[in-house]
Amino acid sequence: MSSQESLLLHQEEAEEQLLDVQKTINFYVTEYPIEVLVEKMPSSTSGDDGDFVIPKYQREFTWELSRQCKFIESVLMGLPIPFLFGFADAEKDDSTIIVDGVQRLSTLRAFMKDNLKLSDLDKLDRLNGYRFSNLSKLQQRRLSRRTLRMVVVDNADPETQFELFERINTGSKAPSAAEIRRGAYDGPFRDLIVELASNPQFCELTPMSETKVKQREREELVARLLCYSDMYQDFKHDVARFINNYVRSKNDELAQSPNMENKIRNEFVQFCLEASKILPSSGFSPQGSQTPRNRFEALGVGILLAIRSKKTDLKKVRLARK
Repeated sequence: MSSQESLLLHQEEAEEQLLDVQKTINFYVTEYPIEVLVEKMPSSTSGDDGDFVIPKYQREFTWELSRQCKFIESVLMGLPIPFLFGFADAEKDDSTIIVDGVQRLSTLRAFMKDNLKLSDLDKLDRLNGYRFSNLSKLQQRRLSRRTLRMVVVDNADPETQFELFERINTGSKAPSAAEIRRGAYDGPFRDLIVELASNPQFCELTPMSETKVKQREREELVARLLCYSDMYQDFKHDVARFINNYVRSKNDELAQSPNMENKIRNEFVQFCLEASKILPSSGFSPQGSQTPRNRFEALGVGILLAIRSKKTDLKKVRLARK
């Protein structure tokens, strides 16, 4: 095959791939007045009493007060506001799951419900100390009637949802893979991962900062441990997609065989027990402050595979304490 023919074949394959992906992503752009957006929001981030749904991974992230006030100042000034993003959830009464824009919408709701008092404004410093009710009726109407645009993706499968969470989220506190997985791969296995990650002995074995804990790093470690110990021979590339597919398949598996949940739970308890026997006091962390993923994966998967092969006396394969 000539280089020209090879190029043409490659172009055809690339075009076919593009068309295939584009067919799976259908979206439309809609526009709402702010007062309508506010009413569509649930009364709290953990609630489900609104037309908009807050993904679980976003519920613990809250803008600091100064950022909330700066955002309201920008809206009052009439500055352009980035598009909101969501996807339609036909399984939940056609509600819209907000992929990007939760903090903006929550801030608008807090202000318009008089739960946010403006402070430290630069351009509109005369409004410092104001709540929504302190604005003139004219400014209240202008704010309420200003429209924001939202891109809504239709018929998004879990993999597409994950891509949206990962690529579109524009917040300064971008969610981790584990946090995104919480929102896109709901199910019994995902719930089990959350439970195992809070095991007290596992927490002792995996020291980390409070920031890492809030970013669900222990859930990520548990997911990697179980995934690699089951599927390490099948791994090729793209860690996030590999783990996502594993979690999704195990969700289905546990839904069909609930007894398997106890088997995984008991094995994990044994894993923590054996690891605590052979690891130093700092657990999987070399210095006792952070737990590197690569170190955890290498040691953790090795320990779990040894347990599965009935090599119960792991002290014979003593791990270095340095």
